[in-house]
Amino acid sequence: MTEAVHAVLSFHFSDTEATKINSSYFVGNHGSRRVLEKLGFADVGAKAQFSVARGTNVDTRVMKLSRAQWDQENA
Repeated sequence: MTEAVHAVLSFHFSDTEATKINSSYFVGNHGSRRVLEKLGFADVGAKAQFSVARGTNVDTRVMKLSRAQWDQENA
């Protein structure tokens, strides 16, 4: 999964003028958290997000990756 997300991020930052990208994961989903951390995302806070599969709001952590951080880690 890390390799797939890395490829998407490479495309995103090379093909757009975006200065950041946000993502999130459900609290307790350690695999998703670890993928985002390995790619350089930083935790910026919590929020509740509706999960269709669960039919209720779920606690999530919001993560952010800046272009500067991406460039630094992928130079």
